[in-house]
Amino acid sequence: MAKARTCTSDMPWTCPNTAFGVAVERKHVQVKQEGKVPEWMRGKYVRNGPGDYRADGHGRRMKHLFDGYAALVGVELDGKKPRGQQGLLTVTCLDTLAYENAKQGRMKVREFATTPYHSNLSSRAEELLATITTALTGGEGITDNASVNVVKEGTNGLLAMTETKQGTYLVDPDTLQVQKRLEYAPNDRIRGDMTTAHPWWDSTLATWINYSTEVGQGYHVWSRKDGTDQRRKIATVQAKRPWAPTWMHSFATSKNWVLLAEQPMFLNLAAMTLGEQFETPHYNFDWVPQEGTRLNLVNRATGGIKQVHTEPFFNFHFINAFDAEGEHTFVADVVAYKDPDILVALALDNMERVPSTSADLPEARLVRLSVRGSKCEVTNLVDLTKAGNFLEYPTINPAYTSQEYKFVYGVCAAVRPLCVANGLCKINVATKQVEAVWQETGCVTGEPCFVAAPGAGEEDDGVVLSIVNGPSGVSFLLVLDGQSFQELSRLDLGRGVPYGFHGTFVGAENN
Repeated sequence: MAKARTCTSDMPWTCPNTAFGVAVERKHVQVKQEGKVPEWMRGKYVRNGPGDYRADGHGRRMKHLFDGYAALVGVELDGKKPRGQQGLLTVTCLDTLAYENAKQGRMKVREFATTPYHSNLSSRAEELLATITTALTGGEGITDNASVNVVKEGTNGLLAMTETKQGTYLVDPDTLQVQKRLEYAPNDRIRGDMTTAHPWWDSTLATWINYSTEVGQGYHVWSRKDGTDQRRKIATVQAKRPWAPTWMHSFATSKNWVLLAEQPMFLNLAAMTLGEQFETPHYNFDWVPQEGTRLNLVNRATGGIKQVHTEPFFNFHFINAFDAEGEHTFVADVVAYKDPDILVALALDNMERVPSTSADLPEARLVRLSVRGSKCEVTNLVDLTKAGNFLEYPTINPAYTSQEYKFVYGVCAAVRPLCVANGLCKINVATKQVEAVWQETGCVTGEPCFVAAPGAGEEDDGVVLSIVNGPSGVSFLLVLDGQSFQELSRLDLGRGVPYGFHGTFVGAENN
């Protein structure tokens, strides 16, 4: 993988990119192909992620993987077309307010680890006031850089998201361009500008479940009917530290319960509002492991709250959750770390050490939390040795959301040491085994997306899609058989696309 370019003030906004560089916008470009996708596969795979790491017009580059401005990559697939004509590529940088300001030469609000440049005290005071006002009352002093996830919305739309209310945008599924910000109904009274980009989909009710964090109060759990602007509050969970709420990148939901896991990773308002000189070892957060993790279980029907305490852990992603033993036990599977040092490992300076010599990603565990009554049993569910003791971007067959399941797909550490995932894996949680690993020398692997075959009789009957950055800097869409994990096809994207985060597959019937 080629090293990303250092940013300069005269760099054009369409310069060549690498895995951590700048997205080059393209529209409906035919891509080269090896192999063939299944005939039944028709639709578009869309993935979100950072597309531009230039902070502003002062020659500064972003500091962290989480900082880059959003770009959507879409590959339209049609298995009925002749081999070699089955893929069309579209890459679009999202026209958010944060990105527009940066292109005009000024970064106005902070991203995860990169703060605005200030030439004088007046501009610094302006940013500080806007940030504090937003944290307390809402407003535009917080980023709308919708770079984390993209999900289906309504009958034929997409929703690009980050971890703020302001950063939720409706996107055209054909052009991948921003249509408008998602605004909630005028009578919406649910407060809080911080949220998660991992809403939980209930296919039975056609409803999204999510939560919002209100500094000074806690976490408002709510539901929203797909395609509407009306939210319904389910419950409010008082934060353990109201003025320093926990950062929860995701949560878990079963048929009956919503789980908010308050890991001991608390927002540091001084670091968030006052800038880099006040940063903690984990950027804007304080890690306090002695406080353990508090599991807040919210009853979806009544809004009642049950709280259970367990060991400290840090996590980004819950995998799945379900009710077991006659619905007397709540079960949630999660990728867990012993501490948040993974955040430091994801600084761009560390991720670009290829081949990695002094840096190595921390080990992860696939953990099962089983809550019955007031007790929580924590189990290391699968031995991840075969996956290099690393798992991230875990995905499952969406049809098995909130119910018992067998298979997890994710990125892994096929070869160590490493500073970015270099393999894909298939895990069977029933047999507690890593069943298969895909790896090629020099490749950087992106999140796998499972697409079930029509009328599939088995949970793993389908394909797995992943955008991979190859050793030459050129990216390709890899298509694996969901059962055998053997390669079916790869579609050469012609040049590199920046390393991304989360995506979805939109079937042709939804377009």
